[in-house]
Amino acid sequence: MKSANPVIKRPVILNLIILVNICHECKSLIRYGEIHAEAEKRFLRFIDSDDGLFPSIGLDLKINSKALDTVEEKGLKENIDSVFVIHDSHKEIFPKIHASVSIAKKENGETACFTDLAAEAKGVKRIGVLRADIDNLGKIFKSDSGFGFQPKYKSLSRDKSLSRNLAKFFTHYLDDILKDSEFEDCITVVYAGGDDLFLVGAWDKVIQAAFKINEKFREYTLGAVSLSAGISIHNPKFPLYRMAEAAGLAESVAKSACKDTDGKALKNSLCIFFDDGVFRKDSPSHVFLWEDWKDIQDEMKLLESFKLSSAYIYQILIYVRELIAKRRSYHFPRLIYATARMEEENETLKDWRKEYDDLRDEEKSKSRWMKTWVKFRDGLFECFEKQESEQSKALLRLRKLETALNYLLLLGRESERGEYNAI
Repeated sequence: MKSANPVIKRPVILNLIILVNICHECKSLIRYGEIHAEAEKRFLRFIDSDDGLFPSIGLDLKINSKALDTVEEKGLKENIDSVFVIHDSHKEIFPKIHASVSIAKKENGETACFTDLAAEAKGVKRIGVLRADIDNLGKIFKSDSGFGFQPKYKSLSRDKSLSRNLAKFFTHYLDDILKDSEFEDCITVVYAGGDDLFLVGAWDKVIQAAFKINEKFREYTLGAVSLSAGISIHNPKFPLYRMAEAAGLAESVAKSACKDTDGKALKNSLCIFFDDGVFRKDSPSHVFLWEDWKDIQDEMKLLESFKLSSAYIYQILIYVRELIAKRRSYHFPRLIYATARMEEENETLKDWRKEYDDLRDEEKSKSRWMKTWVKFRDGLFECFEKQESEQSKALLRLRKLETALNYLLLLGRESERGEYNAI
């Protein structure tokens, strides 16, 4: 006979301690990361270690391994011959090496993780990944026409000086750029040196930093050398190696998508992938020359002045994407309807319409309404009813508009559960 009150068997939860064995290379990398995060404030040296990551050739020509270690100030006298610092200006008497030490920190001084970096972003909480390198570096060293010195002046000392000074920008001056209050504790440099860099941070700050870095690099090289860069934007839990792949793909698109009238790649460009699930290698969208960013900013300011809802911005985005991909849009009637409804409900546009209706006929052409919203709306509805020679200009404008729309949608979203997914 069954009991009236059966005993409910509950699962027993055990607290298990899982011990993870890791190889000495990983241990060394973890230790190196801990030291590197505080390197600017510490004295450093290399010590003999069986598990070291850094190879060293001794006097007997045998290859030994070295590990990076810190030295306390009280121990400097005993290690004075082997101590060095990371380009710290107030430790002049010690040998220096140049390496970027820009690492975002939390308020308590701990190193910021990806979730912490994403929390610093405006709008949606995502991180941006930037990869960039110098354009035509081989031609610069070969002294081809238009790059560097003439071939007759080529020498080993010239190449060494050129290499050292280009590397110094990424390993030394980059830190000064990122110490700007706008970027401090929002961006971490994964690596920087030679002719390239890889950094992560709050997505909007990474985009802003890309333009600041490019501006300073052009000043540093007097405009003789250019950069190309790729940015991808991700959920902070997205795997880092996949972020690196996406940003690397965006960088390769930036170097190949923008072409001159002869079909030659212009480089000197930036490509942005706005979604971590869509890497469009063959799409020229979100690729533009550095100087084109001003046009995109103007588009964003214009759209912001209209006080448009995210839902309507998304309607425009769907329409623009179809125009770019197919040169026509089946979404056009829906956009016309959405525009008419939006004009009836948008308080800003209603005020402008009232202002317009109250003006005399000779003043209507000067009204703010006529100069802004109507011009933008009519230009948007022009589609591709133009001569073929002008379609390329229209396409470039649509691509800039698509970038502006994606940027505004990310700024307008506060979480990953937004209804409108920017791509």
